[in-house]
Amino acid sequence: MFGLFFDLALPRSRDFLESRSPLHLPANLSRYISVLVNLHEIGYPSHWLSTILSAILENKVITTARLHQSCPLDINELEKRHPPVCIDAAPFQADISTVVTMYQRIIPFGLVSSYEYLLPSIEDIYEYKMCFGPMTNLMTVSNPVISIMFFNPKLTTFSHSMSCMDDVRNLISSNIYVGDQDQMNPQRKLVHEGLQIVSTLSLSQNEKKATFWMNQKRVDEFVQDDWFCALWRTDTYMAQSLPIAVQEAVKKERKWVNVMREGYIPEARQ
Repeated sequence: MFGLFFDLALPRSRDFLESRSPLHLPANLSRYISVLVNLHEIGYPSHWLSTILSAILENKVITTARLHQSCPLDINELEKRHPPVCIDAAPFQADISTVVTMYQRIIPFGLVSSYEYLLPSIEDIYEYKMCFGPMTNLMTVSNPVISIMFFNPKLTTFSHSMSCMDDVRNLISSNIYVGDQDQMNPQRKLVHEGLQIVSTLSLSQNEKKATFWMNQKRVDEFVQDDWFCALWRTDTYMAQSLPIAVQEAVKKERKWVNVMREGYIPEARQ
């Protein structure tokens, strides 16, 4: 289950021009909730599912799974055995914690009580719209897998060079395994403290806007600490828009509790 989480959060790079089989939305972390709900419905124990989700939220994932290197997934790679290792889920905390908070009404099991503090208050979840400028590496499919990458420019050169963004998957995958003797080198520090990847969003290419939900306090931190954001493909791992300051690009819209009061109930699966 941990392997599935990281496959959704950071899928293997795919060249759609060669394979002609690009990934499409909604390949995002809301699908992970769908899987957990389905597993509960077919009899998997609640405490087992709760422990998995709590470990991700607390960023204490210890697993024998690894980030997959083949695409499509090679059965030999899947069957290969690895020793347990700690994998850093920090770059996906803002997204998964928001998704869990929004879907709590339909998650059929509770979280371990000591980890509930890791979730934002439902009163703090807002819809945000990111306005982006000219796009590069023009999309050739209607629904490419797009994520928003938030990053701290004090820890990286992304804000000055788009070409650096194209190597983000290698950066994360090379620094996501945490050993006992690991030192917090600059790249590890960036992955652990200076990146947040949000895949749960909707995109309007015509309006040049991406819409997502997030904890208001987290966005306020991005603004206060002068973070930047950009669109980023997670099938080909190409930068899709020029980086822009969060303060300039992101605007707050609706409050999630108000949307729920209007009678909207989220569906965990399609």
